[in-house]
Amino acid sequence: AALGRGATLGLLRLLPPARPDGVAAGLGRPGHKPLLLGLLLAALPAALLLPPMAAMAAILGTALATLLLARLAGRQIGGQTGDVLGAGAVLGECVALTVLVAMR
Repeated sequence: AALGRGATLGLLRLLPPARPDGVAAGLGRPGHKPLLLGLLLAALPAALLLPPMAAMAAILGTALATLLLARLAGRQIGGQTGDVLGAGAVLGECVALTVLVAMR
């Protein structure tokens, strides 16, 4: 779940708001230091609780899925919305869980 929340931070940084009057537009874009701290905190539970290879695979899989979602949302709607952020959180969590099951 923490990796999925990290995906949300990544989407906020990668994409501008799709609509200037949307709810997600009020969240702003995190700067480099807050982004790095948030991503570190999102990856920390995986790094502490999982075997090293599984943690690395889950983190990298979630990062890749986030980049692909950002590209899709950028092309389709021109940025992020609250729905895109929510989808990123769920997608990141599902990817991390799928990777863990596949490595079992």
